[in-house]
Amino acid sequence: MTEIVVEWGGAERRLALGFGGMLDLEEACGKIGIGEIYLRLAQHRYFAKDAYHAIRLGLIGGGMRPDEAKRLLDDRFDHTPLSLSVEIALELLMAVLGGIEKDETRAPGDPAEPYDVGGILASFAKLGVPPESVRAMSYADFVAMCRAFSGDTVQPPSEDEFHEMIRRMMPDA
Repeated sequence: MTEIVVEWGGAERRLALGFGGMLDLEEACGKIGIGEIYLRLAQHRYFAKDAYHAIRLGLIGGGMRPDEAKRLLDDRFDHTPLSLSVEIALELLMAVLGGIEKDETRAPGDPAEPYDVGGILASFAKLGVPPESVRAMSYADFVAMCRAFSGDTVQPPSEDEFHEMIRRMMPDA
């Protein structure tokens, strides 16, 4: 079972999600897969219930009784910035999905090194994002997902480099 410890609802909380919790989350979010829930959160196309149920089920998996978790969410969810709840839900799902392996071959964000299109696409593919979805992303969504996947440890390409990467990825371009 994967767990994280975060500040939410006025205290430090342990959130964990095992296989049963993932199934419950899929059901609670409209009978969609865990990968789709992750993508909705990461691409800012989420429903509030995605964050709500991820945190609720994470609290239950972390040891809180179901009635306590529901009561806490009912009391605090509206009083917590949605962006913070989404960030925590995304952090939990990233931990569940295994995150992205850190590239130790060069310093993070080293501007002297060119970005690696194959590495970028491989990182997205590990989390279930196919190349055609990357091609369809705006630069802002791409940067948000890079940061969601790897925090501040990876410097995404510049906007010009991003558009050049997309141009090179386009079939028959």
